[in-house]
This record gives sequence, structure tokens and C-alpha cells, in this order.
Amino acid sequence: MDRASDESIRILIVDDNTQNLHILGTIFKKENYNVHIAKNGVQAIRIAENVRPDIILLDVMMPEMNGFEACKRLKENTITQDIPIIFITAMTDAESIIKGFATGAVDYVTKPFNTVELTARVKTHLELTRSRKEMKKLTLMQEQMLIQQSKMATMGEMIALIAHQWRQPLHAISLFVHDLKDAFNFGELNKEYIELSAKRIGDQIHYMSDTIEDFRNFFTPGKEKITFGVNTAIRKTLSLVNKQLKKSGIKVSLYCNYETVAKKHPEDYLPEVCICEPDIPVIGHPNEFKQTVLNILNNSRDAIEERIKKGLLKNNEKGEVTIVLSKKNNIILIEINDNGGGIPDNAIDNIFDPYFTTKEYGGTGIGLYISKIIIERNMKGKLYAKNQDNGVCFSIELPICT
Repeated sequence: MDRASDESIRILIVDDNTQNLHILGTIFKKENYNVHIAKNGVQAIRIAENVRPDIILLDVMMPEMNGFEACKRLKENTITQDIPIIFITAMTDAESIIKGFATGAVDYVTKPFNTVELTARVKTHLELTRSRKEMKKLTLMQEQMLIQQSKMATMGEMIALIAHQWRQPLHAISLFVHDLKDAFNFGELNKEYIELSAKRIGDQIHYMSDTIEDFRNFFTPGKEKITFGVNTAIRKTLSLVNKQLKKSGIKVSLYCNYETVAKKHPEDYLPEVCICEPDIPVIGHPNEFKQTVLNILNNSRDAIEERIKKGLLKNNEKGEVTIVLSKKNNIILIEINDNGGGIPDNAIDNIFDPYFTTKEYGGTGIGLYISKIIIERNMKGKLYAKNQDNGVCFSIELPICT
């Protein structure tokens, strides 16, 4: 690797023997490495946290804390867990070698060592680490591109939804304008009448402006993760698509503390919308979370529409999507259920794979893949699905912000 030409590689050598430290230090200073030393595991952990070395050479038999324990703690520490560790020790028995790899080391070199072989191994592991980092960066870039691609795919639907949302207020404004003309023709136009009409028209314009703002905010990514309310985010997402779902003959219901509600008010089972309080806080990008909910709702809508089209819904059965929120310890569980017929058993294990789709037409196969990344990587939660009854249940688990 060519880092030594522009920035010295940092190596931490850990050994309680001063002579060993001098020998190893001399070897790697000749390689233009920036050498740091520690004489026991406790010092090694402290120096590794502060210096962030590119690689660690670690002895096993040391006072205060041996090498195995030091390696274990370094791998448990989020600051140091990605630093490659090579054991250099006189312990040559198979049990020690196995234990060394089990604690997280990438290599195990026994003393006395061959200088050429040791430097070659160090360079190999540095190169492997660099390659992994570059691959991770490339993967993150590809995922960001997929997230953007998913948003662009959703935007076409959003534009159609805006048109649908605007149709009614535009019609109302048209009626108000015609009413003003009729009022003038019949001599009924006065200041009070004009003010009332202006207010009515203004209310409709304000509604249209709010709609545009909602859609604009949906596609504006936040730079930093923030604390936001799950209930509010879900209701805002529903406000964008609820009319479209109704148009498709699908009823959406939202529940909080589902078991309690069902037991106390069985006659109110499946209300049109049940406003959930209190709002449960989580950490993340709210628009990404809303995109996840939207992806799942769109999948439910497509599945239900297909069943309706094929006449597979039972007599008097309507399309339904039910969203249930519940809490357990410090986790909020969001369950999105539908009666869209479920996912084929031979496909359900693959639905979160990129470009995998069960839709005959129009499926990009990236919506659920992106949703998985958003929930599990960006929000440290879980997203999974299972068939139940005559549909599918998507479950989202998120840590509650306390």
C-alpha cells in the first residue's frame, strides 16, 4: 500500500519486554511507520482509543491484562473494533492459537519470528483493511443512489396524488368564482359577501399550499438525525395517500395500544382512523421513516388492487390496511397488516433483496430493500414480514428515545 508516501502508518506495538519493543519498533520505523508502544493491555486500550492506530501487534503474556483480554476489549469498543490485531507471542500451542483468533485477531505469529514474513503479513492486513473500507464506502454510495432512485420512483406517484388532492379545492374555487358572478348579476354583491367569498377561496388556496409543502418536505432529506414522533410521522404519511387508498376501495385504520382498545371497545373495532397518543419518540430521519411506511403501504395497495381486479376478495370483503402501534420495554412495534393475499411462500425470504419483486408489472424491486436499510442500519431497528390470515404483516421495531 502507498500510504507511507503521504501519511505515516500508525502501528501500536504491545509487549512487556523492552527488548522486544525495541526490535519491533526498529523494524517498522525502517518501513516509515509511526510507532507507538505499550507495555500491557491497559495501556494498549488507552493508547488505541487516543491514537487510532492502523494495526496493532499484541503480545499475550503481560502483567495487569493479558493479550487475549485486551484483544477482546478492543473488539468490543466501537472506537477500536475495526483495527486489525496480530498476536506476536511465544505461545505456540493449538489452544492458544485458536483462542487468539476467537477473540478477534486477524493473524497469529509465533516467536521467534522472521522479519521479512512479519512485515509482509502486516502490509497484507493493512491492504485488506484499506480494501474493506473502500468497499464499505462504495456500498454506502450505491445505497444512497438506490435511496434516491427509490424516491424518484415514488415521485411519479406523488405528482398524481397532488393532482388528486388539488382537484376538489380547484373545483370549489371555480364554484366560488361563478357564485361571485351570479351574485353581481342579481345585485347581491356587497362588502360582506366579497369578504366571505375571499375567505373561502383563501382557505382552499391555503390547503393547496399546505399540500405542496407536505410533498416538498417529504423529498427533502435531513442532514442530521433528529428525535421525532412515530405517530405523527405515520399520520402525515397517511394524509398523503389516504385519499388514493380510498379511491382504490381500501380502508386504513390506525391503532395505538391495540390490545387495550380492542378489549375496552370491541364495538369500535377497525375505526377509519384512530389518532394515537402519546407520540412515541425515536431517532432518525423522519422523511426516510415516512418513505418506509409509504413503500409498505404501496405494496399493500398493489396487492389488494390485484385481488380486487381478479375478483378474489370474498363477498362483502373490502380492502383493508391496519396499522397497530404497541410498546414493549424500550421498543416500539409498528405492525402494518393487509388483506392482499400474502406473499408466496417461495418468495417471502427474498422480498428484501435488491431488485427482487413479486409484481407482474411495474415493480422496481428496491422499495423494500431501501426500507430495510433505513430501519435496520440508519435507525438501528428491525424490519421483517410474515404471512397471516389472508394477507401479510410487516413489522417494524425501533428503539424508543428516552
